[in-house]
Amino acid sequence: MKAAAALIMHTVAVVTAKNCGWERQGTANIECVEYYTAENCDVFKKAGEFVPTCDGNCFQYDSFSSLMSGGDGTYGVDCQVFSDSNCQNSIGDTWNEVIGNLCKHFPGEKSMKCFYRC
Repeated sequence: MKAAAALIMHTVAVVTAKNCGWERQGTANIECVEYYTAENCDVFKKAGEFVPTCDGNCFQYDSFSSLMSGGDGTYGVDCQVFSDSNCQNSIGDTWNEVIGNLCKHFPGEKSMKCFYRC
């Protein structure tokens, strides 16, 4: 009985990131973060995308090489990038990208926290 109680106490909630589901170039009212396995945000090497929130969740993806983020045309998206998978060792920041057409590369990227409209 003690083992079952210990198992229940150590259960962790998993947060799934919502996909953007759109082409964000020039699109208003849609915020998005896209991440790539190539350093230059090559569309053929896009690994995934997600909609950022203000919750400060640590997004983990082993060895992404570049990212592109953008807000809704009024409010920006800011991503902090980390070299470890737990969002502890900061290696860069995308700053507050309102439109988001700039590709950012930080060598050793493994996790990030992205914020929108905080």
